[in-house]
Amino acid sequence: MPCLHKDAIKESLWESLGPTDIESSRRLGYAAIQLLNVLAGELLSAGSSVVVEANFRAGLSEGLLLPLVAKSRAFLIHCHVPAPLALQRYRDRVGSADRHPAHHDLEVLETLAAVLPEYVEPLRLPIPVLAVDTSDGYRPSLAEIVAFAHNAPALQASNPSRP
Repeated sequence: MPCLHKDAIKESLWESLGPTDIESSRRLGYAAIQLLNVLAGELLSAGSSVVVEANFRAGLSEGLLLPLVAKSRAFLIHCHVPAPLALQRYRDRVGSADRHPAHHDLEVLETLAAVLPEYVEPLRLPIPVLAVDTSDGYRPSLAEIVAFAHNAPALQASNPSRP
């Protein structure tokens, strides 16, 4: 099943368009979300399933995702950790060889604590939601997450041919 990652799209844009400052990086992030949405919509319209992964914000991202929800048997797996742990994990990856420079992690770290509350709540969409605490492994377990994904109730979609 295709899996679309916002960060992979943003990093590709950065590689294509060249290095950016923090404000340009934010614009690339917005463009990446728009591309992710278009690509997911195309896959769903072609009859494919798709996993969409990004740092969506409750109260902001729902309007973008509703058309995808209407085309699919959507569900949300909302991963969360306590804010201090999220900050520590972010600090730990700043400057990591695995982290792409498109994200401007050091500059983002300066304001991250202030925006973390925007990511705490799951998206407000008419779909089944599973909250997963990733503080130490997965709670619920990975097996329970997979079972949720397989058994999430199908919603009435605008495309009745979708399973």
